[in-house]
Amino acid sequence: MRALHVEDDDFVAELYRKGLKAHGIVVDRVSHADDAEAALLVVDYEAIILDLSLPDVDGLTFLRALRRRRNMVPVIIISARSAVADKVEALTIGADDFVSKPIQLTELAARLFALKRRPPLLHEGELRIGNLALLPQARLATVGGEQLQLSRRESLLLALLMGNLGRPLTREAIGDRLYGFGEEIASNAVEVLVFRLRSRLRAAGADVKINSARGVGYTIQSIEPKPKART
Repeated sequence: MRALHVEDDDFVAELYRKGLKAHGIVVDRVSHADDAEAALLVVDYEAIILDLSLPDVDGLTFLRALRRRRNMVPVIIISARSAVADKVEALTIGADDFVSKPIQLTELAARLFALKRRPPLLHEGELRIGNLALLPQARLATVGGEQLQLSRRESLLLALLMGNLGRPLTREAIGDRLYGFGEEIASNAVEVLVFRLRSRLRAAGADVKINSARGVGYTIQSIEPKPKART
């Protein structure tokens, strides 16, 4: 795994570089947002470790610009800031994780690998399969133009499946995306969530189905709508 570390403190940067290298993570370090922008043009990083207090711009400004360009590389923020408002703002504008300093490097490595396993989720436009449509950002689903009431996790699962059409998603990948790091979840939580979503789609008359293959994962596909009975 290769990550970009945006951090202006030399001591902290070297500590992270050595510590993460022991976990098989190669870290390139830059100290300014401008240097990070340049690095992203030439290297396809699997994650960014971002400090918020940078010499040239605030880290949130850098993150906002990154997401505005539709660059969805996973970003984990490591910051001395611990206010809930800072965390909420960062996660709202596109951070994938936010951790207050100090952090153990074993935990940071685990969080980075968890981000790597996550399938992409963010989509700007409408997703559509058959008569089912979804606006992921608004969490608004419709079937044949009629709004479909879904819970937050049901709509996130639907966005995952529709946004990764043709790509099987394992139970672990879905769990990593839908549940927080370190959050205790039941062993059958994903299966129960899939069952509920299937039931809602079926009841609404959606001409899609969610397939499951043991050891492979879940996919969604369109099905031919049943012809209406003649009267």
